[in-house]
Amino acid sequence: MLSYNYVIVLFTKDKKLEQHFAKVLSKKGYKFISYSTYEELFEGLKKGLIKTLFLHDRSIDNDSSIYKDIKQLCPSCQIVLFYEKGNGLVRDAIRCGVYACIKAPYSEWEILTIFHHLGYH
Repeated sequence: MLSYNYVIVLFTKDKKLEQHFAKVLSKKGYKFISYSTYEELFEGLKKGLIKTLFLHDRSIDNDSSIYKDIKQLCPSCQIVLFYEKGNGLVRDAIRCGVYACIKAPYSEWEILTIFHHLGYH
């Protein structure tokens, strides 16, 4: 069991993105959990352990219901979308309560700026 009451989660099936995210977060001493299946993600949400969730667009269905499902299980969870191509995805995400969106190549300064805005120091 985790020794703290919230965690940062990355939901992706992309190992390169996971490694990049780990490298960026390690510079600030942030720790995170990575999930690659909906089962893992929803189990974490049900336990109420997730404060900030980074979703990779290539790992989710192109259906905006994922955001509603997440917010239903964890209303206070801040969602950040990593995306490669917009195609209306960003607009739909923002309408569904996503806090922010970061476009590939996911620059270090953009990720850390989001953390700062979310209150991480």
